[in-house]
Amino acid sequence: MDPDDEPIVKLEQQTYIVYKSRWFILTIYGLLITFQGSLWNTWGPLHDNMELAYNWDSVTFGLLPFWGPFCYVLSFLPWTWLMNSKGLRLPVLLSAGLVLAGCLAKLPAPFVSDDLFRILCHVCGFLNGLAAPALFTTPPMLAAIWFPRNERVTATAIGGSCQGLAIAASFIIGPLFVPEVSNSTLREANSTDIIIENIKSEVYVLNYSQLGIALAIFAVILAYFPNRPPTPPAVSCEVERVNLAAGLKSLSINTWLVVMAYGLPLGVSAGFSAAFDVNVSQYGIGQTQAGWMGFVAVLTGTVVSLLAARLIDWFPNASMKWFNIVFLGVATLCYVWFTLIFDKVLPGDTASIYVANVLANTALYSSLPLFYEMACESAFPIAEEVPAMLITSVNCFFASVFLALFFFPQIGTLWMNYVMTGACATAVPLLVLFREVHNRRNLDLTAQVGAQSDGRLQ
Repeated sequence: MDPDDEPIVKLEQQTYIVYKSRWFILTIYGLLITFQGSLWNTWGPLHDNMELAYNWDSVTFGLLPFWGPFCYVLSFLPWTWLMNSKGLRLPVLLSAGLVLAGCLAKLPAPFVSDDLFRILCHVCGFLNGLAAPALFTTPPMLAAIWFPRNERVTATAIGGSCQGLAIAASFIIGPLFVPEVSNSTLREANSTDIIIENIKSEVYVLNYSQLGIALAIFAVILAYFPNRPPTPPAVSCEVERVNLAAGLKSLSINTWLVVMAYGLPLGVSAGFSAAFDVNVSQYGIGQTQAGWMGFVAVLTGTVVSLLAARLIDWFPNASMKWFNIVFLGVATLCYVWFTLIFDKVLPGDTASIYVANVLANTALYSSLPLFYEMACESAFPIAEEVPAMLITSVNCFFASVFLALFFFPQIGTLWMNYVMTGACATAVPLLVLFREVHNRRNLDLTAQVGAQSDGRLQ
């Protein structure tokens, strides 16, 4: 890894250099978190087919994604300590290994009973869930270590948006491998046994494909994923960070406001997305239509979040807080609309549900990377992984509570819409109370880290 001939700046005899390999590191991380997230949400978009072929019920569809947030809450403290003490490489490599192990757990599917296959899917969900804490925490830490001040929010947005892209990808990839069986096909088939065997064969191919992707990503990270660049890209990289124990004790109420404002709506949204097919199936919407709704919603949110991040990087004094207040306000109004359609208070059809869901998720996912930056800026000089791990842990706690409600199928699904609406609405006053500060950004601006130059990946 060679930098260009010219450093970006020399300040008091210290040289700061930006390396081209930062984009390679970010890309590999993005591929891993996207795959890990799509693996987590494999089965929801296949709701109709899995119900037909394996006789899965709503409890199974709720429990399989439940392992993700549950394992996160269970293991986030050890992962935070590991990242705080060992840097990025070891946690990311271990996470890739856990994802690979989860894919391996499903391999015996063609040779075991349906009940045992369901258990193996739970094992996969558990192992994949254990990989999540390090991966969800990485974006702001990676951005702080590898990127200069005027690219840091964008890098965080790219890394954070990959979490959303994972959900979008799962809505498309699964149904591509295991297409929805139409009612006409069921009527015309001589035997449903043939259709069931075809579905199972397609599921096996999906499992093998996931294993191949997991193995390739693990091999690349094993070959090259350094802890940090040889020379830091900005002066704030050299500031000694407060360690895990001291950092947790010294977090201000102000930082906790942004932690809760992120964790509540985004956590509930994660559970809502994982069970989206179950929810809209009550309105006669099949897995294919639901998949495209989820895909378009998350994809548009990703694009808007990247645009917002670039604006923050271009205009250092822009307010991330007010961006997110607007995003959450729009999401709240759209979920009110969505809920009233399902309650038949307002007239609506599939198109109305599509528009309401897309607008709500676009607004919600647009806020994700800005929340990361707000928490890290507020907590600085506490190490970036500490506030990042906290906001994602609170996120996973609320997702766990949401998905745990599926253990009580008698309550139906309408509650999902009310909880989602309330979560977004509650986050708005929390953000209003939050006092936005730019501790880290102001340090870099004071140091006048300006012009950048790139390097080469060896």
